[in-house]
Amino acid sequence: TGRILLILCFTSALFSQRAEYPGNKPLRSPNGEYEISCKGLPGSEDFHLFLQDLHTNEISPIYGFERSLEVLWSPDSQTLAITDIPGSAYSNTYIVSIKNPILRTDVDSIILRHFPEDTWFMHRYVTANRWLDSKTLEILVEGHSDESGKQGKEFKMVYRCTLGGDLKRLARLRRLPNQKHFH
Repeated sequence: TGRILLILCFTSALFSQRAEYPGNKPLRSPNGEYEISCKGLPGSEDFHLFLQDLHTNEISPIYGFERSLEVLWSPDSQTLAITDIPGSAYSNTYIVSIKNPILRTDVDSIILRHFPEDTWFMHRYVTANRWLDSKTLEILVEGHSDESGKQGKEFKMVYRCTLGGDLKRLARLRRLPNQKHFH
């Protein structure tokens, strides 16, 4: 039973570094020094993420959004991967330093700069999958074309993106109409 409890605690710690907003549950950083919270703006349907330094109690805005998003802490608690979902046709991921949240890395722009042939998909969902280490993020890009039936196409791609903007495509999978599996 001791091993099971240890595994449950470890699994809980891994999953506690990710949260979806809007929501009321604060998200504590892996090092326990910071906390992310979400608040709606008065008289608006917009929301803001706030970062609280738990040592000084200083609270500062990190990111504004309209619909929903997912936040993923880096293992060193210095960077956030924010997947913003402003509509039903797309999402994008931004890498945000907690030291300077105004300067953010637009992951989709980096992907399209390196792989311009990937622009032909109308519905693109760029999601922070997991941190591989404190400076490298695994990104999942999936979606589909607007065509239906035999003309429609679905895709999944996996990338590795560093904080410096270096990008590598790890996998490119497509499923054409009438195929059960991605190839």
